[in-house]
Amino acid sequence: MIKFGLPSKMNFIFNVEDPKLPEMMEMETGGIKKPLGKVNKNLSGKIKVIYTNYKVNEGIDDSFFVDEKKKVR
Repeated sequence: MIKFGLPSKMNFIFNVEDPKLPEMMEMETGGIKKPLGKVNKNLSGKIKVIYTNYKVNEGIDDSFFVDEKKKVR
């Protein structure tokens, strides 16, 4: 979407030191409770978001974007 200066994709990389997930999170992800043994103290991951079929300001009249303070009469 070069026309509007919008991204077509975004990449996120994250690192979490010593993650502490609550017990509820374990149940939501379907985790099985068992002794974890040796656990890595760091958690890292990647997220890729791809944008397609943008609808930019659809249904909004152009007059909505006029700055009344700068409007020339």
